[in-house]
Amino acid sequence: MVPPATHPCFRALLFDEKQLTLSCLGLKILVGRTRLSIKSDSSSSNLERQIGSLHEFLVKNEQIARDDIQRIMASY
Repeated sequence: MVPPATHPCFRALLFDEKQLTLSCLGLKILVGRTRLSIKSDSSSSNLERQIGSLHEFLVKNEQIARDDIQRIMASY
């Protein structure tokens, strides 16, 4: 189950507070792209937009990214 977009695990993942090994290639690419976006624009509106994109990806690909979702939740 994907946690709500407001869950602090998403912020921790995007700020690389937890060193996680992700297995889903699409998620790896999205997280990398999102981190770059946050580095270039650290405004709260951009952060919310990036977390929303990450959450949307996980909801749409919950079956494919199931192991990564569990790792993300277990690390928080």
